[in-house]
Amino acid sequence: MLIEFDIENIKAAGYDVKTPVVITNTNQYLDVVPAKAVTVQITEELIRLIV
Repeated sequence: MLIEFDIENIKAAGYDVKTPVVITNTNQYLDVVPAKAVTVQITEELIRLIV
């Protein structure tokens, strides 16, 4: 595990817990396919990298 945090405590403090995802090496993939949903939950697929 790289990091551990209490997300509920962060939310309770009024912080936004949305995280942007930036893929800077898209030229290394055949395709980068985003999830169909606007919002995803913790175990749902966010993106698919096609190699």
